[in-house]
Amino acid sequence: MLKHKRLYAIIFTKLENKKENMFNKKTVKDASLKDKVVLLRADYNVPISYDDNGSAHILNDFRIKASLPTIEYLINQGVKKIIIVSHLGRPQSVESLADIDELEKLPNGKRKYSLMPVFKHLKNLLQERDYYFPMNFHATPIFSRTHYPVPIAKADDDYKIEMLENIRFCKDEKRNSLGLAQALKQITGAGIFVQDGFGVVHRGHSSTEAIAKIMPSYAGLLIEKEVGTLYSMLTTPKRPFIAVLGGGKISDKLPLIEKFIALSDKILITGAIANTFLQYKGYNIGKSKIEDGQTEIIESIYEKAIRKVGIQNIDNFIILPSDIAVKVEGTNSKRIDKDLADINNNDSILDIGHKTIRMVKNELKNAETVIWNGTAGVTELEGFKAGSAAIAESMHEIAKNGGTSIIGGGDTSSFVLNWCEDKKVDANDFSLISTGGGATLELISGEILPGLEILPSKRRNINNRSK
Repeated sequence: MLKHKRLYAIIFTKLENKKENMFNKKTVKDASLKDKVVLLRADYNVPISYDDNGSAHILNDFRIKASLPTIEYLINQGVKKIIIVSHLGRPQSVESLADIDELEKLPNGKRKYSLMPVFKHLKNLLQERDYYFPMNFHATPIFSRTHYPVPIAKADDDYKIEMLENIRFCKDEKRNSLGLAQALKQITGAGIFVQDGFGVVHRGHSSTEAIAKIMPSYAGLLIEKEVGTLYSMLTTPKRPFIAVLGGGKISDKLPLIEKFIALSDKILITGAIANTFLQYKGYNIGKSKIEDGQTEIIESIYEKAIRKVGIQNIDNFIILPSDIAVKVEGTNSKRIDKDLADINNNDSILDIGHKTIRMVKNELKNAETVIWNGTAGVTELEGFKAGSAAIAESMHEIAKNGGTSIIGGGDTSSFVLNWCEDKKVDANDFSLISTGGGATLELISGEILPGLEILPSKRRNINNRSK
């Protein structure tokens, strides 16, 4: 594994030096698709709420909509059938069909984390685009020992799209089981595998890695867009290039921070990670959320940054908030803006302050490339959305003016999508709102993404080309 990591790092560095688009995987555009049965790995891990009676409500359908270009492309190329495999949530999983009753149930007796609500929503979305054809949902989960006498591909039906039940109901999915992959191949009878779930390619699972070892495999259009956009940012960013980082833990983002020290022109620190930086700087941060034990890591971050820009420029390279918004313990969630020196022991920092918001907007005004990962505040509370909303607005302006604006997945993507809905803004205005969380961070950090790495490349002799 270490050998492969080193090889990947060498290739990554060479390609960075060449300033070329790193996405070199074969895509559906390279495949012969006419009359083929396609097994499509999508990422339909969408947020769902359940009523007291067990009815499911999809809270955000962005990932479902993001899969539509690939589905439409496959249909328009004349495929015989598309069979979709995905997961949803973090369900209980079992070893075999004999244990199926152990899966968690909803109050109405239906299976929790079933993909049935997603299937119904996908069908509605396709009908809105005038795709009216028979579709089918397979309610019985697939296991390694599952075998169909007649594969789906050879069944006497006219279904154009079929969806399998949540693949993570089977314990073998996370084990990257070749047995489960072989079961998927036999059950579906598919001749081609298409990986279009960017949010899962950082996982070495049966439906992301093992399956691609036994079937002709291609990247979908969503994978091509997300990976291509991120690679272009890493190799040929328009400048000035600013990274905006928020969220909770420095330790989770250390490889990301180190990457942006080398790559970006400025790093703006917000969110709870800013609290940890501020405490390191000697400020009282009251009862605010921090990550303990990060002194050595922060010192390492500053050492790397100082080597790049010099100690005299460090505070204009790694930029921390100059004021913050707090909630006082024992009160309602009313926002109070304070200078750093005025924070007291009962304060909880929940957002950047308005002076910092103005500073952030001013910094972003002249940027040509901005990537944002991690909200600036606790956006679940109405009074503490201002910092994140200001960043979203600035990044939207950058994109409208021809710059590159990338939203780095997870909670940040969810916030921006909600902001777009509230402001009646088209989410497609942004260069990329990533469907990935961990996949986005790991790709930028230079980690191997097993579900991407396993896909065949367009150019076999990539090392020689990079010399």
